Amino acid sequence: MSDDEEVIRRRKKNEVFDCLTEDEIEKYNEAFNIFDKNKSGRISMAELGELMSNLGKNNPSQTELQDIMEELDTAKSGGVEFSEFLVLMTKESGCKDKKDEFREAFEVMDKDGDGNISGDDLRQVMVQLGVNLSKEDVEEMIKVADKNGSGKVNMEEFLSIMLMD
Repeated sequence: MSDDEEVIRRRKKNEVFDCLTEDEIEKYNEAFNIFDKNKSGRISMAELGELMSNLGKNNPSQTELQDIMEELDTAKSGGVEFSEFLVLMTKESGCKDKKDEFREAFEVMDKDGDGNISGDDLRQVMVQLGVNLSKEDVEEMIKVADKNGSGKVNMEEFLSIMLMD
């Protein structure tokens, strides 16, 4: 695996963790442990067959299981580790879509295109939505999201608030 592929693999796993709550991760962990029958920390090919059947896939063939294993086992550990399991379980849920929607919302709110939402940007958007906020209310909203103390909200801060990190 090239260095670029490794970076992409790690980023994908981190994005999955970023968009799930602690409760969701715990529930997925409980499910993972049910399918990890031998408690090896990974789901083997045989365990994967049972998992896929339980997910409504009609008894996948050995070839289909190998293809799925190849796709999921990005660490090439011979089994599906928990982080890889999360990628499978959240693939359909639109986790990434939610993040993309928030990115688009950020771009709409960043009126001057400087990569930050200022108090003026926020006030303009709120007025367009028919919500009139006092200057103090706007400042308070910015202050809550502004982790780096810049007086503005950047993309990372915005996503953190929207995804409740």
